[in-house]
Amino acid sequence: MLKIKNVIDYLNNIAPFVLAEEWDNPGLNVGDENSQVKGICLDLDVTESTIKCAVENRANLIITHHPLIFNPLKKINKNEYPGNIIFLLIKNDISLIAMHTNADCATGGVNSVFAETIGLMHYQPLTDYGLGAIGEISSIKLNDFVSNLRCILKDKKIKFSGSPDKIISKVALTCGAGCDKELVDLAKDKKADAYITSEIKHNYLIENYDDKLSFIDIGHYTMEYPYMEKLKKLLETNFQNLNIKITGKNPFTE
Repeated sequence: MLKIKNVIDYLNNIAPFVLAEEWDNPGLNVGDENSQVKGICLDLDVTESTIKCAVENRANLIITHHPLIFNPLKKINKNEYPGNIIFLLIKNDISLIAMHTNADCATGGVNSVFAETIGLMHYQPLTDYGLGAIGEISSIKLNDFVSNLRCILKDKKIKFSGSPDKIISKVALTCGAGCDKELVDLAKDKKADAYITSEIKHNYLIENYDDKLSFIDIGHYTMEYPYMEKLKKLLETNFQNLNIKITGKNPFTE
């Protein structure tokens, strides 16, 4: 009988929880590790729609990228987030596992999958603790590279800074909201021509406007979703005859 703790052990094997940042909260957020697994739903975040899909598909385990609980809770109010989600999970006997910064830093994890998705060659982690990626592409104009990304990722909203005719051949990236000084400085130090991440702040664009580093802003969901597709395939291979579905959609409306 497959139990939730067996799934946790497998996830810990492919993306060890010890890799997670200290502030993070991966692993079992809600539920009973001794429960039998009847089906699994995958999503970047758990929402009421995720739970509805799980119920409809008779799944009693949801695996997300982002944890539901980060800080100690003083109350669980079913009319306020995240209490409403916790209430629904418990009411429907659904367990929740998060795979966050441990999956970001793991070999073959979130950043590795995105690097492969966009065709980054000879890539290595951007940081010494496994976060991000930096690698090479065939020399191309920045504008053409961004056009290729829009096509590959099926996202027309991708933005960039810098001269459209700038030739780039070395690219750094961090999936999710990775625009902080440490990561930007690393991208510069390692001679990246462009840095890809999400939710780039205006001050970083201005501070680096005349610099050699160009920024490419891709939505948080768009950058992290490819990993959920890979995780689905891994789970299907390891746990055969188990119903596994990807739920959810980009929170930004077209």
